[in-house]
Amino acid sequence: MISIIITFSGFIPNNITKDVPIMNPKIAENSGYQLFSNISLSSKPLVTTRFNIVAVFSCFAIKIEIPYESLYMPPEKNYSMHGRRILITRREALSTAAKVAIGVAVAGVIAGVGGYYAGTMLKPAPPTKPVRKKVRVAVFETGFGTHTISDDVLWGCEQAEKILGIKVEPFDVNMFKREEAVTALSSAAESGKYDLIVGCHDGYREWIEMLAPKYPDQLWLCHDAGAKTKNLSNVAYTMFKQNEGSFLVGILAAKITKTKTVGYLGHLDIPILHDFAEGYKAGVHYVDPSIKIIEEYTGDPLDATKMKMYALHQFERGVDVLFVAGYLAGLGAYEAAKEKDKIVIGVDIDQCGWYPDHMVASMLKNVGLGLVITLKNFIEGKMDFNGSIYIFGPELVGPCDMGRGNCRSRIAKKLVTDEIRAEIEEAREKIIRGEIKVPGAMPWDKYEKEAKRFSVTI
Repeated sequence: MISIIITFSGFIPNNITKDVPIMNPKIAENSGYQLFSNISLSSKPLVTTRFNIVAVFSCFAIKIEIPYESLYMPPEKNYSMHGRRILITRREALSTAAKVAIGVAVAGVIAGVGGYYAGTMLKPAPPTKPVRKKVRVAVFETGFGTHTISDDVLWGCEQAEKILGIKVEPFDVNMFKREEAVTALSSAAESGKYDLIVGCHDGYREWIEMLAPKYPDQLWLCHDAGAKTKNLSNVAYTMFKQNEGSFLVGILAAKITKTKTVGYLGHLDIPILHDFAEGYKAGVHYVDPSIKIIEEYTGDPLDATKMKMYALHQFERGVDVLFVAGYLAGLGAYEAAKEKDKIVIGVDIDQCGWYPDHMVASMLKNVGLGLVITLKNFIEGKMDFNGSIYIFGPELVGPCDMGRGNCRSRIAKKLVTDEIRAEIEEAREKIIRGEIKVPGAMPWDKYEKEAKRFSVTI
């Protein structure tokens, strides 16, 4: 008599994917990405299951353990596709794994009959290596669920958990309220639970630089920082060259303006927002130095009504293409463009789907993807602190696909010609090669000299 007993444990996580537009396929490939205009990042392997197969004869016993991980099917099968990764359904995964497991078990029984003495006990599985303590990271941001850069950070947190197998806890705390932000950061540090505490954008950078000396054993990351004012042993910085990405959308604005007057609207009057403006203005004048540029700041990142008023005033003065770095307030400017039938350029994430007939492009920073890359280097021990700076440039920062790929802009399909795309791409390549030096409002020369490069990509 033969009995074959199959037991399995584990789980099949839901697949979480997100398309991240990357303008330059060459840069994407150099950064370790194998997809072209869009990257599709998935969760952990579809199946993380250990099958214990026990085949029992009347006098022989064999136990075979088969770990099933990263179960992907060949492309010739007609499975659902996300990007260029082949995914399979849960039922198919279990069915395939079970068939393979049973086949291996039976083969093992036949091959091992002579190797076991009648009546022997089932041997235990060999001891496994001790599991390393799971890395825990706290990430502080402001404004989840607002369709702004904050949601890109949240996506980065989710992907870091799925891809890297770490615990990432996102906290939505208002960085613009000092007491609230400082209390939340202090509480996280005092808990002693986190290997790394991340504060996103320049608002949190200020509070981290203030608190880090008080908690010298806690590691901190200022992600998407707009400055570095202290050299602290337990703090690292990531920065994104928004001036270079803004230069590229400046070229776009100059190419499509009919009034020869374009605008820029920022929220806070601070260096990182000036950095967007300087790059944008340089891009416009790279195409046509005679184009007039109106630059203004509302002073409030949350007041959409005020931002709308500023945008309407710019449109009255002849602006027909407006680049908006407005955070939550930016929605007001987009509404103004819709009312007056003008063109706007969004920021940070691809916002074209909200106003497809008026938003021609978005200037992407891809801070969520940058967060995943940063955390991967951190857990692999390839990230320094001591005030170290890591800079993301044109490999992540730049225009979205402008009506192609996953970009839903309808106006871009009408206005953005192949010639314009080619000119933007040529400028990007020149920036990378150092043939175009894009001005900015941040001390990039200083930061570039200190900057370190991540050795690991996704």
